[in-house]
Amino acid sequence: MKVPWCWICMDEGVVLYTKKVEGQIAEFASHCICEAGEEFCYEGEYYWVSSVEEVLDIDEHAKNNIKHWLNAHKNNPAARKELAQRGIKIA
Repeated sequence: MKVPWCWICMDEGVVLYTKKVEGQIAEFASHCICEAGEEFCYEGEYYWVSSVEEVLDIDEHAKNNIKHWLNAHKNNPAARKELAQRGIKIA
């Protein structure tokens, strides 16, 4: 069990999201604004990877990730201890 540093991408560097394009639901990737997301930040001649800030409400996305993570680990003493060391308290 590892407590994520980035609650937006959960330390993955990218966030997948869906949107409707020409009547079809398509999945896209966006790079995170954290350190892990830097390796996915690309603006090339033929394509680019958007930032999560451009495509998502990052505050709402992070809140949802925190809620899901806390729910999954609420009874784990190691998780509680690491969160407490970061100044995060679980009610």
